[in-house]
Amino acid sequence: MSDELYDVAVIGAGPAGAQAAISACHQTRHVLVIDAGEVSRREGRAYWSKSVEFEDVPVFDKITGPKFKKALREWMEARPVQEVSINGEPRKHGIEIRGGFVMQLTWEDDRFLLETSMKALTKTGEVTVIETLQAKRVVIASGFEDKWPQIEVDE
Repeated sequence: MSDELYDVAVIGAGPAGAQAAISACHQTRHVLVIDAGEVSRREGRAYWSKSVEFEDVPVFDKITGPKFKKALREWMEARPVQEVSINGEPRKHGIEIRGGFVMQLTWEDDRFLLETSMKALTKTGEVTVIETLQAKRVVIASGFEDKWPQIEVDE
């Protein structure tokens, strides 16, 4: 088990997860973002179109799926973990992004334990690297995947 105790663990690096991480970071929290896309190579619904512009993303005007994904990542990466002093006490503040997917979430001794696969599953579905991470709070923003077809249109 990792000795690091995060203030907030965000499960999911899409639009909801990125916003949750940024908001927690603005409150001087040490944030862990767990991005399954790095190990699963799957993409959530927020990224399905490469050509149709999102109409409900006011921060990123006229943006398409892949550019939106990149912008969210850059937005979080612009806030790296750093040591700060708050009321004379040293603490960490910022966002750490790690690839993985949470396999089990439990509450133990006033903290959440996130049993997390840090590497892609083998072809037979076996987990090769498991790490247990700790956080005071957890935000689940993992989205969903559905059976919508991969639709692309010419701009």
